[in-house]
Amino acid sequence: DVWQDVDELDALMQCLLHRKGTNFVMMGHSSGCRSVVHYLKHGTHAPSVHGAILLNLIALALDGSRSRSGQSRGQLFLFP
Repeated sequence: DVWQDVDELDALMQCLLHRKGTNFVMMGHSSGCRSVVHYLKHGTHAPSVHGAILLNLIALALDGSRSRSGQSRGQLFLFP
């Protein structure tokens, strides 16, 4: 559930912000990309995230490309 992921990422971010950080980059792999994107849109501490690395998008394949076997090709997207 992406809403549970947002809650858990908010708890992590709260801890990290309290300890020492102010600027963060999040990384998601496969279906974790959806969680990162959802967090960036809805997370309480999302303004502290200054970038995202989305690796091997499944549900968010931006160009819809597929290999001959029908599998999504591995993709890496960097968002500043």
